[in-house]
Amino acid sequence: MTAAVTSDNDIYILMEEDDDDKVSLLQFNQPTQAWKKRCLLYRNTPKHALNSPVEYLFEVDGHIYYLGVHCTSVSRGVSVVMRKYEWITDRWEYCSKPRHNKLRNHVATACGQHIYLFTNTEMHRYDPSQDLWSKGTPPKTIPDLCTAVAMGTEIFCADATSSKMALYDVEADSWRELPGWSDPGRSQNAKGNPILFAIEGQLHVLVDFHNPRDDDDFHDEDEEDEDDGDQRIYVYDRLTETWRDSHITLPDGRWKICGSGLPVARIFTCLPAQDNRTSPEGFPLQVHHGFVMSKQKE
Repeated sequence: MTAAVTSDNDIYILMEEDDDDKVSLLQFNQPTQAWKKRCLLYRNTPKHALNSPVEYLFEVDGHIYYLGVHCTSVSRGVSVVMRKYEWITDRWEYCSKPRHNKLRNHVATACGQHIYLFTNTEMHRYDPSQDLWSKGTPPKTIPDLCTAVAMGTEIFCADATSSKMALYDVEADSWRELPGWSDPGRSQNAKGNPILFAIEGQLHVLVDFHNPRDDDDFHDEDEEDEDDGDQRIYVYDRLTETWRDSHITLPDGRWKICGSGLPVARIFTCLPAQDNRTSPEGFPLQVHHGFVMSKQKE
């Protein structure tokens, strides 16, 4: 699932259709707790596409943008699709595309009024107001980029093991290295492809773990292990430059999201408990953060 949370706390996702080249844009209405279908998006999958595209949804200045990166056997190995959703016409409009060399192991995120697309050797910045791409300084110290998230005027990036992390200052167009994630008691059981996200100005990471097995336990190598292990969320302390377990409990099952970062929304629910805050209907209001993820199919 590909999702985005806007500055107005609206939630949008792309839903697969029967036709692999089509997806639907859905908007979540918090007051009614229901999804509204907006319009279809054509992926324009290249003829020589090798697999499904890596897709992103962003909100910049009140507009929704779609970025799809297709791996192909021609055209330098990668084809990029960029779209902007027009509210008035309820249609997707074409946008300009970056001039790139190779975009394998890429990440993308929105920060301020721009969209950023990174690889180890390239950095592309999109200005929606001009419909133009420009180049900046790439994060050369992280060869296997996996996840990225923006906070203020900074973008945090990490590799597929979270052992390497870097911070990009969008105003200075400069990078500096940061300590990667580690947990002395569990690092050896961590899977790859962590997901960074931000809540209330703090950096977090969602980490998947293998289920540790005793050496004497019998284990069939053909046995499916997709649901073994668990997932944990860690929070980064910028003062000490260390990670700690957040002790946030996720629902049962394995959860995932497509894209470079994990969208987080503030969810409003009415409860029959006493609270000083009330909704327009007079019901008590509870506010909590929700992670926009889908449960992995078993």
